[in-house]
Amino acid sequence: MEGPGSRGAGSALPWTRILVGCALAFGVVLLIGFGLAIYGVYWAVNPGRQVPTMAVVGPDSVGVVRLDRAATDPGIQDLVQEAMMAIQRAQLDAERDTLPPFLEGMRRWQLAQPAVGLGMWLPGEATLSFERRGEDERTGYVAAVNFRQFVRPVRALLERTFGSDPKTRVLVHRETRILVQPGGSGLGFSGGTLLFAERARRLTAVLDRLAEGGDAPPAPLALPELSGRWDLYGTLDRPREARSFAAPLLGEDVPSGLSRARFGLDVQTADEAHGLADFEFESADLARSARPLFATALVDWRQRAKEEAGLDVSFDESLDGQRLRTEVRLSGLRAAIARWARTAMQHTTRPGEDRGGR
Repeated sequence: MEGPGSRGAGSALPWTRILVGCALAFGVVLLIGFGLAIYGVYWAVNPGRQVPTMAVVGPDSVGVVRLDRAATDPGIQDLVQEAMMAIQRAQLDAERDTLPPFLEGMRRWQLAQPAVGLGMWLPGEATLSFERRGEDERTGYVAAVNFRQFVRPVRALLERTFGSDPKTRVLVHRETRILVQPGGSGLGFSGGTLLFAERARRLTAVLDRLAEGGDAPPAPLALPELSGRWDLYGTLDRPREARSFAAPLLGEDVPSGLSRARFGLDVQTADEAHGLADFEFESADLARSARPLFATALVDWRQRAKEEAGLDVSFDESLDGQRLRTEVRLSGLRAAIARWARTAMQHTTRPGEDRGGR
């Protein structure tokens, strides 16, 4: 004989099983979703296997420019943040009469917030190699960049963007897809390292060197006393490139006999930087005769920097045999950046229109 509560207990059992099953299924789905989310974050953040960017330096290199520690250097991060905020402030000033008060207040509040996570968008290291272009004196280039994060999403975006262009040709070399543009330039990824060059064949040469030498980069060009001290530094080991480097300072009066140039830049804060320019001549006599020309040009440049950009410049120049060496200290970068941002914003406004474009 069944007790009074037996029928209720039996009828409740299937519902209990259904609820338990639903809970287990929901838990499994939740765990799968959580796992996929973790994997998605890992896929986006982790750059994967990267190669040393110095691998772009090969036998045809006539100059190298290196960027070190950009993603972790406080000075570079402060400078980039200052530049971004200066551009936003200039945009806000240009739109002051066109934005509603509420939106203008929101923009100003946004500017007051500290920029976070900027370092994740800066490269951990980058190398640019200038190379001979056949038998003529012109210069080509090949570059490599190692970003710390978001390499895979950027890769997917670039490959989709350029790959959708019918004029883009896809070249597969050593299992690496190189997107070749109509002009002959190439872009590709070796693992998590971005490679690009003005000629796609330079990328295939880099990939060949990596395959033949493993991960060990070729011996770099001489970068004496530069590595480890400067954030951005380089050497230009051919007279053509050395003269091009000196031209912004000297104009058309670059003295003869200049054979090599080296430089370094250390961004200390958003307002201060320290630089080095080292010019090597074919002989000590040529370096000695060029010294007064460089000294006069440096004084003129210091005055122009003060008048046009508000920069305070001090320098020490010295002669060491065949080499003219100049160390420069800059301060007032913050004000110079703000002035540049305002000028750039004014140039974007077409003549005859107010700032709102009316």
